[in-house]
Amino acid sequence: MSTTATLPPPPAAPALNPSRRPRNGRTIAGVLLGSLAALLLLAGGALVVVDHTGRDGDGYFTSKTAHVGASGYAVSSQRLDLSGTGDLLSHLASDVRVAATSTDGHAVFVGVARDADVDRYLAGVDRSEVADINDDAQVTYTHRVGGAPSGAPTDQRFWKATAVGTGRQRLSWKPTSGRWAVVVMHADGSRAVRADVRVSAKTTLLRWTGWGLAGGGLLLLVGAGALIVSGRRR
Repeated sequence: MSTTATLPPPPAAPALNPSRRPRNGRTIAGVLLGSLAALLLLAGGALVVVDHTGRDGDGYFTSKTAHVGASGYAVSSQRLDLSGTGDLLSHLASDVRVAATSTDGHAVFVGVARDADVDRYLAGVDRSEVADINDDAQVTYTHRVGGAPSGAPTDQRFWKATAVGTGRQRLSWKPTSGRWAVVVMHADGSRAVRADVRVSAKTTLLRWTGWGLAGGGLLLLVGAGALIVSGRRR
């Protein structure tokens, strides 16, 4: 006589406690998106503050004073390539000012012109080209050996903006597309140039970039909140 054993039913799986369920994908995505939104808001706010506090009374951002000097006849800047910038120039720098003050008693000349015209004028001239300017406005140069210029800078007609005289001289220039250079010389074209130079620019780039980042941060923050709320409901 055989007997059949009856197996007990398997134990029931423990019920999940809803309060201990892991966060779902929407909640995690919302938290990550909120973190990114906070970073954008901080960056945008910082740029807006700099734009508001970093300007002078005329609305310009001004560099530190650079003490430029050369044993030759001229000091020329690094080339500024604005080719193809179009309407972006009005945001990058709608107006640029270059101020130069002679420190050797000579009348100083400061001019801005197209790169090609500067190269032709200073070809074969003993001069110094600015190679780099560090955060402390200390200047390093590339020296070009040569002779005297063919004429005084004040006799040339290719300059787009100039300032000349004793004391502090300041030119104003509205940038346009092309390649440009700034030149500092003695007004009479003599050698051993010494001057203090400062550059100022009026720009709306920081302002619009700051507000753009802040606006994007707000939109992301709204989206993050919606994801978190939706995740919790699920």
